[in-house]
Amino acid sequence: MEECIKHGILKDILPKEKGVIEDMITVCYDEEIHKMREAEYNQELGEERGKEIGKLLQPETI
Repeated sequence: MEECIKHGILKDILPKEKGVIEDMITVCYDEEIHKMREAEYNQELGEERGKEIGKLLQPETI
């Protein structure tokens, strides 16, 4: 946010609403939930990759 203020991005809003915006970011972001969702996503990717590799390695059935 400091970078945006420094470069004049949203210069009319950020300085006045800085505290509110920081509170929103803090309240909305939960690192544990983020880590859990990332782990679930990576697990799903791994399962899909495993299925694709399994199909490639299995001999074709007639």
